[in-house]
Amino acid sequence: MITVTVNNRKAVAVPLTDVTTGATGIPVSFHFSEDWDGLSKVAVFRTDNGGSAEMAILMNQATVPHEVLTNAYDILWIGVYGENAGGTIIIPTIWANAGAIQPGTESESYDPAEPTPSWAAQVQAAAEEALGIANEIQTKADNGDFDGEDGADGQDGYSPTVSTSVITGGHQIIVTDVDGSHVFNVMDGKDGKDGKDGKNGSDGQDGHDGQDGENGATFTPAVNEAGDLSWTNNKDLPNPSTVNIRGPQGATGAGVPNGGATGTFLRKKSSTNQDTEWKAPSASEVTYSEETTYAAGTIGKAVGDLQQLTGDIGLSVVNGKLCMTYND
Repeated sequence: MITVTVNNRKAVAVPLTDVTTGATGIPVSFHFSEDWDGLSKVAVFRTDNGGSAEMAILMNQATVPHEVLTNAYDILWIGVYGENAGGTIIIPTIWANAGAIQPGTESESYDPAEPTPSWAAQVQAAAEEALGIANEIQTKADNGDFDGEDGADGQDGYSPTVSTSVITGGHQIIVTDVDGSHVFNVMDGKDGKDGKDGKNGSDGQDGHDGQDGENGATFTPAVNEAGDLSWTNNKDLPNPSTVNIRGPQGATGAGVPNGGATGTFLRKKSSTNQDTEWKAPSASEVTYSEETTYAAGTIGKAVGDLQQLTGDIGLSVVNGKLCMTYND
C-alpha cells in the first residue's frame, strides 16, 4: 500500500510496501485537506521512462495502474488534480516521489493485465458495482435473509445513484452516495491519426453504351453585294453576328492605253509590263460569210478551205485543235 497526504497543492507519498514490476492492484490511500472538499479528484501515475495513466479517486482510494510498472528502478511519481462541477481544474498538486520500482518475479506464462480503463469508465464501473451491491442487499432483505431479533432502529440507508449529462466538449457523470454528490467531467478525446490507405478495389464493369445523340445543326453562310457575311441554321439556334468582309477598294489598273485608229489592234512591244502599242494589220481585211458544216473527222478539209480564204493567216491542227497564225 501507498499513502498519499495532500495538503492544498503539496503531496507527500509514503510507500508502506515495495512497488515491483508486473504488480497489479497496489492500493493507494489518499488523505486530503479541506481545500479539496466538493472537488472531483483524479490521481495521475507516471515514471521517468515509462508511460502515464489516470485513476479516479473514489472514497479516497485508488490503485496503481499496471502500465506504469514496467521498468525496474524507475521512480514512481504520483500527482493529483481536482475539478469543479464545470470541469475546470482548481487544484493541481506537485509530483510526489513514491520511490523506485523494484524488479518483480515474472513467470514464463505471464499474461499482462487488460489495459486500465479511463478514469471516467472507472467511476461508471464503481457506481454500477455499488448499485448492484445495494440491489443485492435489498433483495436479500426482502427475502428475509437478514431477519433476526428486533434490534434498535438503525440509520436510514442510502442507495447511490448515477446520472450523466452532455456538457461542452464532453460528458458529466454525477455519483450521489451517502457522502454526497461526486462530479466527474469526461472530456472528449483528440481525433486519432489517419489510418493507412486501403488497397485499390477491383475494376468495375463496363457501363452500357449511351444513346446516339441528335444530329448537330448545319450553319449556312451567305454574302450579299455589300459584303455582309451572315448565317442561317436548320435548328433554330442563335446565329453568329453578321460581319462585313468587303475590303477597301483597290487602286485603278493600267487598262487600255489611249489612242489607236479605227481598225488597229493593241499588241505587246516587249515582255515589260504595260509595254504595248497600237498596230495596223498588214494583210487585207477578208470578209467571208459562207457557212459550211463539216462532218466529224474532216477537220483537215476545213483547214484547207480556210487557208484558201485567209491568205497570209497560217492554219494548223495541234493535238486535235485548230490553231491560226497571223503572218506580219
